[in-house]
Amino acid sequence: MTDERKRPGPEPVRGPGDRPARQEAGDGPKPVRGREGGEAGQEQRKPISARAAMGAAAPETEAPAEALPAPTHRFRHGDGEWLARIAGEGAYGTGGTGRAYVVAVHFCPADNDEDPVREVLIPAARFDGLDETELQDLFERASPIERNED
Repeated sequence: MTDERKRPGPEPVRGPGDRPARQEAGDGPKPVRGREGGEAGQEQRKPISARAAMGAAAPETEAPAEALPAPTHRFRHGDGEWLARIAGEGAYGTGGTGRAYVVAVHFCPADNDEDPVREVLIPAARFDGLDETELQDLFERASPIERNED
């Protein structure tokens, strides 16, 4: 005796001619949907900017605000007085957890703060808490800034 009941399992693979019809004859064209939006025969809407959708007027162009002065430390080293100032910042490393945030510190004579002569990279969070001894040590380790005289 053979059991002809339908057993649960995967559906049999069908060939190209075995596909069920998507629509019955006489149903007419199927509605078109897509990037243009809506169904066939409807008016297509054009995209608008978020500002226009919110009804807000574009802000007037303002002059850029003056940058705040970079934090500066003043310290004595050797025969002179020096300034240490953050000149830039960035991240070093790869991956989401492998980055180290650093700042570039420039050292310049106190009487000529526009002409840095030495530079060192330190962890970003350390600059604010540096004392005079640490600044002197960093100055000793800093690399000279080479200028290209063209």
